[in-house]
Amino acid sequence: MRLRSLPPSIVPSPSYCISTRRPVPAFQPPTITINHFASSRLSSSPHSPLSKMPRHLTLRPILFPDIPRLVTIYFAAFQNPHSLACWPRGVPSVRKWWEEMIGDELGDPDALWVKVVDEQGAASNGSGMGKGEEEGAVSGEGATRGCAGAGMNAWEQDDCTGSGSGSCCGSGGVDGGDRERGEDSNIVAFAKWVRPKPGVEPDTSLPLWPTGANKPLCEETFGAWAREHVRLMGTRGHWYLEMLATHPTYQGRGAGSALMRYGLEQADEGGWEAYLEASPDAVRLYTKHGFEEAEVLDTLIRTDDKPDGVVYRNVFMIRKPKPKS
Repeated sequence: MRLRSLPPSIVPSPSYCISTRRPVPAFQPPTITINHFASSRLSSSPHSPLSKMPRHLTLRPILFPDIPRLVTIYFAAFQNPHSLACWPRGVPSVRKWWEEMIGDELGDPDALWVKVVDEQGAASNGSGMGKGEEEGAVSGEGATRGCAGAGMNAWEQDDCTGSGSGSCCGSGGVDGGDRERGEDSNIVAFAKWVRPKPGVEPDTSLPLWPTGANKPLCEETFGAWAREHVRLMGTRGHWYLEMLATHPTYQGRGAGSALMRYGLEQADEGGWEAYLEASPDAVRLYTKHGFEEAEVLDTLIRTDDKPDGVVYRNVFMIRKPKPKS
């Protein structure tokens, strides 16, 4: 990512970042090589992530024309105080920055971008499909090394209510603004997984923030989250779920869980740990998938409408690989 500043009145003091540390779990990294994802993995075998999704939802690689839709999904999914303060909605420069950031990162050979597509389109919206897992809309909310880095993993339940920007109306849950931008409304969720880099510490460099964003808040929180990523994982290779977002219309329908399992299957096959950051409301879901809480970091966020501030908690979670059956 790359963002910029708002009036000083909403800038939190760095002294409000409070970290609760826990022992870093020991782990012996594997010695095998990393297999690249192949499009053939996006299949519906009995053990595929697709096997637990409705038949009309499929996984596909992300393409450049998908970028505007991905940004719309992200803004609709993340409605927590931190996201809203960092990237005010309706600011063209902020949206443009997000689109350019994703475009830059699609070429990263270590990044795996995957989307969920509703093959039935509008026909499936409100079709009576039951809610399976109680999944949140987003995993991740960070911004390091010029990307959507640290803190962008959360599947945050409080972000997935469908309230705020990104209203869920019309065809496939897309509002008029989506259609005006010519977006593919059949894309309902997406994720970014980062491959293991054994022997290399996570990058803690921060991007240039766009005009209209809260630069001080971004610097403080994303910087702190990136440093905790390094402290917790060090040079141990691991799969990093950097970003996952589900459009509010499709929450609880298995799309986000499929994107999550897609990366976890690779982690288990290679014997790698997995890492993410989450909001407290998403912890139960991640725990269900084998993640354990390693640390929490609280930040007091002051805004014009809440001068006394509101506390935003980021939970750092690690998952050990499951043995092959």
